[in-house]
Amino acid sequence: YVADGWTGRTPSPKVLCFHGCSPRFHLVQHPGHSLTWNMIGTQGPITGGGFGHFFAYAPSSLNRDYPVARYGMEVKRMCSVIEGRLEDRKFLCGDEYTIADMICFPWYHGLRSGGYKSSGVTSATFLSTDEYKNLNRWADEIVARPAVVRGLKVCSNGKGKPWLEEAIEDSASK
Repeated sequence: YVADGWTGRTPSPKVLCFHGCSPRFHLVQHPGHSLTWNMIGTQGPITGGGFGHFFAYAPSSLNRDYPVARYGMEVKRMCSVIEGRLEDRKFLCGDEYTIADMICFPWYHGLRSGGYKSSGVTSATFLSTDEYKNLNRWADEIVARPAVVRGLKVCSNGKGKPWLEEAIEDSASK
């Protein structure tokens, strides 16, 4: 917790944020970092837990039209916001690669690389990610960084969440 008057034992009644965001508050003290752009990185749960889940993983017995449309529109809205932000700058907070870029990149990379598939359609196609020129330029710049290249290989040679794909294959064979 980041709290006003915190004693180290228990948070005061004036808690300013929940624990999931508190590490980010400490990271944004670098000049040029914007708390807003770090918090936009919380888009990940909307992208994966909302759109990605209903688009690719939810049981086909559910009517997935509404949640896919609802979360898909929110993902496109966030892409448009970041697209505009990147119109006149290399990275989210200016010319330097910062923690804001590190926080926001993974959720967009998963979408544009087609990480979610449904009935043969990738998330990139469904969301028309190719229309975001600035966002794709930004993502291309980040994905070319040596540390990012190494990080993307962590999940089975760049294949994300292999344990989910194995579970889906196992349930389909039963």
